[in-house]
Amino acid sequence: MKIEELLKHAKIIDVYDSNTLYNAINSEEKRNVFCLGIKMDKGILNIENKYEIKNDLYKKVNIEEIIGKIITDTYYKEKEEFVIYIGNRIALKISLKEQDFNSPEAFCFYGESGEIIVGN
Repeated sequence: MKIEELLKHAKIIDVYDSNTLYNAINSEEKRNVFCLGIKMDKGILNIENKYEIKNDLYKKVNIEEIIGKIITDTYYKEKEEFVIYIGNRIALKISLKEQDFNSPEAFCFYGESGEIIVGN
């Protein structure tokens, strides 16, 4: 199943910050990567790349404002962005551009039924 199908109509329950420890690419160095977590009734989405969340007037939205809202749609453009539409006015855009990668993946979804989907 595609992530688009898994996320559609999911209700956002909570958002949280976390850090993940990764080995730097081609290096012995370990580093922490900031991660935004979004808990939904269908699973958990961890976002590790640069992201922005704005309303339909292109104004920044506080991340806590999405709690309780429903994901209505998604849009994927390879090597550019993955957009999650929340409610009828909010867009969460995750960058898929090479220069915006902070870890091996842009995001990872852990589904309630055991699905794991990595976006990169």
